[in-house]
Amino acid sequence: MLVFLVLGVIGLSLLLISMVFDGLLDMFEGDGIFSAPAIAAFVTSLGFVGALASNAGAGPALSTLAGAVSGLGVGFLASLLARSAQNMNTDATPSSSSYVGLTGSVVTAIPDAGFGEVSLSVGGQPVKVSARADRAIPAGSTVKVVSVLSPTSVVVTLS
Repeated sequence: MLVFLVLGVIGLSLLLISMVFDGLLDMFEGDGIFSAPAIAAFVTSLGFVGALASNAGAGPALSTLAGAVSGLGVGFLASLLARSAQNMNTDATPSSSSYVGLTGSVVTAIPDAGFGEVSLSVGGQPVKVSARADRAIPAGSTVKVVSVLSPTSVVVTLS
């Protein structure tokens, strides 16, 4: 039973290392069932299920078989999870050029010949940028971005 527990701890340690220190276990260059998370999940399951079976009274051969069968299943699931995480679609990184057309709220009044501040929602996150307009706009007004002057300043108009 001690051998199974040691295998379980080693597998769990490898799994945690591969998750926390991504790339540290790149010696396992495989993909799918031969990836580091899949191998670590297999060894963890082999060890802990083997220990449970051994503790329940099964002999060494049956404990090893139970651990190996569960390890194959858990390793396969780990490879599926790792693959789905690697192939997950992500949104494009927002840039200041994506500000055009957004509506926002004036935070600091925009004077006739100067800059004020506007709060925009970019990718679900609030972004505060400097803003100017062709006329004065009071704080609290809803505005629309018509052009981008720089990554931190825009031209707006009342919406």
